[in-house]
Amino acid sequence: MHRSYSSALVRQATNAAMLAIGLFGATLAQAGTLTFTDTTLGGPTWNRPLSTTTLSAVGTNVAYDVNRIRVDQTGNYTFFSQSLVPAGWDNYLVLYANGFAASSPLANLIALNDDLTLASFGQAGFTIALSAGIDYFLVETGFSNADAGSYSTVITGLNGGTATLANVTDVPEPATMLLLGLGMAGLMAARRRT
Repeated sequence: MHRSYSSALVRQATNAAMLAIGLFGATLAQAGTLTFTDTTLGGPTWNRPLSTTTLSAVGTNVAYDVNRIRVDQTGNYTFFSQSLVPAGWDNYLVLYANGFAASSPLANLIALNDDLTLASFGQAGFTIALSAGIDYFLVETGFSNADAGSYSTVITGLNGGTATLANVTDVPEPATMLLLGLGMAGLMAARRRT
């Protein structure tokens, strides 16, 4: 009886470790794509650009959120942003290279988009060539002063490159590490009993 109990513990610990390894592998399989969510609600405000040379007449005091981005390889990257809550708020995506200052919204501006297509209200995006070793600043904002909310952004390297948030330290997913730790603890406990 004691032996079958130990075998059951070993099987459970092995299954937990395999699940943790599977989750870790699934995370690695998504390499090349960065996905994150954030919000512009409560953020600072600015007069957003309308084009690379002019400022907006309707987005003169609109909330924004900025994230510093780096890429590990020079190549083409797609940026896609979807407004989340409140549903359908009109988001606007702006990208800067080598620096961003809300007080000078046209300086260093390299790309911007309001609606991905004519029928895609609440979605913004573009494809652009980026260089490794440069800091990029991705600004999520709204079309008009009343447009603000949460959003989701996906950045995909089309030539195998990966974008990362430069202002966030890369750490393993807590759930993955917890499962791996539980699996290892289970194996150690099973070994001590035999």
